[in-house]
Amino acid sequence: MRTTLLLTGLLLPSALVAQSSSSFYAGLGATWRSKLVADVIVSDVITTQPAIAPTIMLGGATEVFPRYDVDIELQFTTGSYSADTKGKGSNKLGTLPTFSATIGLDGPLFKPPFRWRASVGVLKYLPTEDTGMFLQGGPLEFLMGLGAQYRRPVSSSLDLSIALRYDFHRFTTDELQRQGFSQVQQVHRVGLTVGIAMGGRR
Repeated sequence: MRTTLLLTGLLLPSALVAQSSSSFYAGLGATWRSKLVADVIVSDVITTQPAIAPTIMLGGATEVFPRYDVDIELQFTTGSYSADTKGKGSNKLGTLPTFSATIGLDGPLFKPPFRWRASVGVLKYLPTEDTGMFLQGGPLEFLMGLGAQYRRPVSSSLDLSIALRYDFHRFTTDELQRQGFSQVQQVHRVGLTVGIAMGGRR
């Protein structure tokens, strides 16, 4: 399953770049994620909080209008997560990778080389162990996002790319629902990546 997702991440942007009006970008960075679960047991407030996660981003865009592009963007994050009890410290729960695929529309922001992006897609949780709230596996969630990108030429064919991304999804798991957790958590993510871009608008 994970091998298939990674191969898809390599092939889809490449297919876009094959077109003369297309561009490709890739970056490394980090993603902050808000809490996944909040609960009160007796008088203790317990939250499940992911750590800031290293991030790999791949994207490809193709021109559809004179000033606007349609793109496909793929992200892989992996980082630890923990159960935090207010005033009593935290307990590490393991590693929680995620894979997301989005399709977006981007256009000029203020003036070149800045561009905005709006997107929709899906995010898959890929826990390293099927335990706790992931006892029945990781969920697949609908994703909505906004972002901005900066590109500055560093050579005749290569640009420096800095991308800021925000997205939102609702979170629950089959195991949480089985245990009676009816509340769905709203999860926010903010990521920053730095990398390279080639082709397309400059």
